[in-house]
Amino acid sequence: MTAVQRRYLIGLALAATVLAAVFAPEQAPPEMAAPAARVTSRAPQPRAVNAADPHVKLRYRTDAAPLFTATSWQPVRVATQPVRVTVAAAPAAPQPPPVPFRVLGKFVENGVAGVFVQLNDRTLVARAGDKLTEEYEVASISDQTMTVRYLPLNVTQDVSAGGTP
Repeated sequence: MTAVQRRYLIGLALAATVLAAVFAPEQAPPEMAAPAARVTSRAPQPRAVNAADPHVKLRYRTDAAPLFTATSWQPVRVATQPVRVTVAAAPAAPQPPPVPFRVLGKFVENGVAGVFVQLNDRTLVARAGDKLTEEYEVASISDQTMTVRYLPLNVTQDVSAGGTP
């Protein structure tokens, strides 16, 4: 079957459908009706109501929400309670960790004071300006204290160095 023949066949089917719809009977014959449609009921059949007739009383639903409500352009006043705002305390300034070493003793060499420091299992010799670890540097050494600087926060801490040598 060619494309032209197929178009003619589809057009013919369309024309037959339109003619069947135009000339179809108004109601189906009783033999083709559904069994429930053949049963007659004694219930009153609804009738058309003419709303313009003054003798007809129409019943309206009262449980439905109103379609139109009164509106106003006045602002709505809402009673408010005072708002209580709690301000969180400012976070505390970061603190350096406790000093991870202790002073074992002091010495003076050529007028420059130094200390012996124990860090874990090592013993170190330190003078002012020496870096003990990546985080700690010796700031100064006095008679009774050694001041170290915690480098990440640039904060100084004092470590007891004992008495005069």
